[in-house]
Amino acid sequence: MKEKNIFKLLILSILISSNLFAQSINYPDSSVLAHGDWYKFSISSSGLYKLTYNDFISLGIPAEKIKSSNLSIYGNGGRAVSSDNSKWNFSDLKENSIYVYDPNNNFSQGGYVIFYGEGGTDWKYNRINKTWGFDLHPYSDQYSYFITFNDSIGEKKRINTISNQSLITDTVSISTRDFFLSKQELVNIEKSGRLWVGKQYTSNKTEEYPLDLRNALVDQNNNLLKPALIEYKFVAQSGTNTTFLINYNNTDIDTMTFPGNTSVTDGDKVNDKIFIKNLTKVKPTNKTSVTFNGGPTSKGWLDYILVNYDKKLQYNYPSVLKYYTTEFLGLNLNVENIISNVTNENVLVWDVSNWTNPTQIKGTYNSTDKTYSVILNSDSIKNIVVFNTNSNFNTIKPIGKIENQNLHATEAADYVIITHPLFIEQAERLAKLHKEHNNVTTTVVTTEDIYNEFSSGTPDYLAYKEFMRMLYTKYLPEGKNPKNVLLFGDGTYDNKNILKYNNNLILTYQTDNKEHGGFTTPCDDYITYLSPEAKGIEDVRERDSMMVGVGRFPVNNVAQAEIMVDKSQRYLLKEDILNKEGVTDWRNTSILTADDADNTSDRDFIKFAENIYNQIKFEQPQINAVKIYSDAYKQYASSSGNTYPDASKAINHQMKKGGLIFNYVGHGSEDHLSSERLITISDMTSWKNYHAMPLMITSTCEFARFDLVDKPSAAENTLYNRNGGMIALISAARPIYANDGMNRHFHKYILEVLPNNQTRTFGEAFSATKNDTGSGMRYDQRSVVLLGDPALRISLPKYNVTTLKINDIDPEVQNDTLRALSTVKVEGRIEDWNHNLVEDFNGYVQVTLFDKSSKYYTLDNENNNSKIEFEQQKDVLHKGKAKVENGLFTHTFIVPKVIAYNYGYGKLSYYAYSDSSDATGYCNKVIVGGIDNDAVFEETRPLVRLFIGDSNFVSGGITNENPELFAIISDKVPINTSSSVIMSATLDNAANTFILNDYFVQSETDPNKGYINFPFTLLSEGEHTLTLIARNILDLSSSATITFNVVSKNKETYANLKNYPNPFSG
Repeated sequence: MKEKNIFKLLILSILISSNLFAQSINYPDSSVLAHGDWYKFSISSSGLYKLTYNDFISLGIPAEKIKSSNLSIYGNGGRAVSSDNSKWNFSDLKENSIYVYDPNNNFSQGGYVIFYGEGGTDWKYNRINKTWGFDLHPYSDQYSYFITFNDSIGEKKRINTISNQSLITDTVSISTRDFFLSKQELVNIEKSGRLWVGKQYTSNKTEEYPLDLRNALVDQNNNLLKPALIEYKFVAQSGTNTTFLINYNNTDIDTMTFPGNTSVTDGDKVNDKIFIKNLTKVKPTNKTSVTFNGGPTSKGWLDYILVNYDKKLQYNYPSVLKYYTTEFLGLNLNVENIISNVTNENVLVWDVSNWTNPTQIKGTYNSTDKTYSVILNSDSIKNIVVFNTNSNFNTIKPIGKIENQNLHATEAADYVIITHPLFIEQAERLAKLHKEHNNVTTTVVTTEDIYNEFSSGTPDYLAYKEFMRMLYTKYLPEGKNPKNVLLFGDGTYDNKNILKYNNNLILTYQTDNKEHGGFTTPCDDYITYLSPEAKGIEDVRERDSMMVGVGRFPVNNVAQAEIMVDKSQRYLLKEDILNKEGVTDWRNTSILTADDADNTSDRDFIKFAENIYNQIKFEQPQINAVKIYSDAYKQYASSSGNTYPDASKAINHQMKKGGLIFNYVGHGSEDHLSSERLITISDMTSWKNYHAMPLMITSTCEFARFDLVDKPSAAENTLYNRNGGMIALISAARPIYANDGMNRHFHKYILEVLPNNQTRTFGEAFSATKNDTGSGMRYDQRSVVLLGDPALRISLPKYNVTTLKINDIDPEVQNDTLRALSTVKVEGRIEDWNHNLVEDFNGYVQVTLFDKSSKYYTLDNENNNSKIEFEQQKDVLHKGKAKVENGLFTHTFIVPKVIAYNYGYGKLSYYAYSDSSDATGYCNKVIVGGIDNDAVFEETRPLVRLFIGDSNFVSGGITNENPELFAIISDKVPINTSSSVIMSATLDNAANTFILNDYFVQSETDPNKGYINFPFTLLSEGEHTLTLIARNILDLSSSATITFNVVSKNKETYANLKNYPNPFSG
């Protein structure tokens, strides 16, 4: 109770602070892009750009619309959106001040526009060290702006001119602290994070880099008047010592050594180092070189070279002079900036510190000294450009016309779907599905539209957050804030498409390589940090709260998108019930799997799984646990490594039946689970659990590494399985430490029935788990992602099944004993969660009787002294079906002869379904044991009839490579379906034996009769023989055999044959 109260207080405090925040931020009701004609272009760097008539035509602007009097340029520059909500981020586009020359108002006679465009590199000045540092834009190297010719917007913004020449000069400046950067982004060494470096060095080969230090402040001997700092950042990966020999202007200046990583775990670790050296002299042309040396497996890269140096304020027409005012910074002085080498007075000086609203500063030209002076205050850094109208300007990259849009007018929605434009049709289909059948309001927006309004048209992951923050802030006071957001599209670590795979459809937030010793991960949590206090700090000790649930469909094409929406539809609508397609009790099943102990530290794997089992047993006792612990099976050695074939077979067999939740604890990778390859991609893509798709929860490494550029992860493959697989996954995209905290808390939140008789959505349970400080959250668990539809709820049945009587005795009053061969009558009813009879429930109830729990032991296959005892209640004694009428049912059955005769508590498990709903329940107050010695039965044997496809088939007939066995089994006494008695089919030889107990479906009208439908896949051509053995409750068996011929579908002979009915019959 205390834990829940703390959680409620946390939510309350967030709501209060968010409500205050909502009142303090004013978002425009409409975007400027909602009306008029808009044309988009991009720039590649900060600087001055000149637009002419030809540029307008290249954008697709009709000639008759090109009028300078109506021209406006909009954009917020290329800086990345901040993750810190306390910092200002632009909401919608701002009009920029521009310079226009156009005497004819149509640009046709040499008219032009000059404007300042801000690029994506954020340069930051350290006042103490007097050095510049930088942050590159993590998502793009092109930064967008917009043009409109609209006479209805009002007065257009033009450059204003101001004069500071009347100010009293305190001092003069002829130089400034400048920088030169050499940086390439070619390789992401760890395929993760934001660190991209240059090409890999070759051992003993020298790479040379030019250094542009023009206009350096020097004396007549080229000695620097103030020392320059040259900074190198190198990255190395090696098991042996590695060196970088650094040379400047043909003089060796130092050697940087990286010690080798000698341990097995650190052998692939990437290390980086920064080397800084003072420079005292320059040449007209400067260069540096690096020689890399290491062992055969050593790898080295250059991240960047950065030079901080003082340069003269010297104008070299036709180049544009760009500089920052760093001298006398912070002293609040009026500084006369004297710009040299100015040959005429036509020079223009702009202050572009506010890049959306530059100002022109009028100065004084000295024709004798060829200087131009402007007075600037030194209270803050000014960003200055010096040019004339004939300078060499940067050129734009045309994109073209865009459609009108207005995300700022988006209505409130519970469920927000952010989609790549490629998937808009499927995204809208998903939104409609949830709106009509999940009672939620929805909205669908494209990534491009979000970029245009929330990151000035430039791709930026945090633009998604800003859009969500607007919705959250605007609608929280009304209680209509979003609850879940889906990113509909795959993403990769290559946000800038450097590697040209073109599959980064929805950007990923990659954490910074600087944190936690280089640990990096994609993390969609950042889209949910919407509170005013959220800082976006990557240190988990100061983590922000997730305000909405978030999931991702990691799809790359329309076919995959369609599969994902189809699966959501099947799951949400419970189509197996709706269409009466093989309804089973899979919603009563939790699958618990665990790895063996490869070393002593792995002993906790089964312990963690058992903790989850005990939690489910206590909180959701109607759920039946299926435990498949690999170390409880025999391990086999082979040339490819150790394996657990029987454990793998057990998992694949269970996945044919499906389950509500599939939990795994242990080692893993992006290709498989466990070092013994317990589950592989091949397994996952072969699963055929069309309706019975579990929610998969893992505590393992990299299984959900969805952001690789060259292949899908195992997690993605099971989502792409159109025939089943998983409905969604909670799993890690990077290595994590074993911890059951998140798993246990997620189980708690996903299965808990709330006061409104609903469970949380996947997304809500996911965010609640990560927000819960008791979940053992570590920095590495930021890599845990939700792949799947966050607006789905776990497929718990809607109603409850209650046992009224067993053999006319109320089990709440007295426990009855169920003996072998005894007849049992169970009476029950369907109730809502307030214990009211659901009178309009008409359908069927599946009744399963479990024998007592048994003790099992792991085998300690790895000899780590890790033999563990665990219990499991898995022996099924009976599985039958009864009609439910007006919410009531009676089911009579006979306990089979083969049971464990000791006495103990068994369990009755129920799953009921009608045309539109379902129910679940249990009764564990039944004693099972002994035998009814007074029971008398006629000793008959089952009649087994076998067919391929349907009952028209005759033995010896023809079929395709994927035939389906159809069997009819009947007797004068019930057929034995208990798990202790095997009902099996053998194909050709004993090595191909299939257990069919779970495929037996009791007749709805005859309790002594049933049917089996069992699919085979990819059988070889030729004749096959199949034998099926069945037993009745008296443990008397019989068998039947059938032969059939497989002919490939693409064979002409097969195409001309009609198998049903068989042409050779009669």
